[in-house]
Amino acid sequence: MVSENLTFKNQLVSAVEKYPSLCIKKDTNGHEYLHGTLDIFNDENLIAGSFMVEIHGTEKISLPISCTI
Repeated sequence: MVSENLTFKNQLVSAVEKYPSLCIKKDTNGHEYLHGTLDIFNDENLIAGSFMVEIHGTEKISLPISCTI
């Protein structure tokens, strides 16, 4: 059983307020996550790209996270 990340859950409403193209959804286990479009703006404040995203909280928070390409 995966427990919820309470920090993530507590910040969901703030995220939707800051990024109104995101919404809060629930998965089949009742865990809430963010879903929607994330716009990336260029230096002229124009949309340079848009991405459909789902952001799920994790059980553990371990920083820093690095990705390699």
